[in-house]
Amino acid sequence: MRVLSIAWLGISTTKENYLPLVSFLHDTMNMKIEFEEPSTTELSLESHGRVQVFGPGTHYHQFFARNATGPIVALFGSRRH
Repeated sequence: MRVLSIAWLGISTTKENYLPLVSFLHDTMNMKIEFEEPSTTELSLESHGRVQVFGPGTHYHQFFARNATGPIVALFGSRRH
């Protein structure tokens, strides 16, 4: 498989790291905030991919705790022939 782009990247983080991570993605990586709620923020890349940060208090944070040890990524790709 050849990765063509990232469609969506989900990152679960602690309460202490939530705002610093969102600030890093927005201020340093120049990602645009598309929506923001108390415990989740979704940012966009120029390529239209999305990065969503989940803090404690969302059911997604609980999903990550039960099912993942790192970020979850949705990729667009092509099969090699």
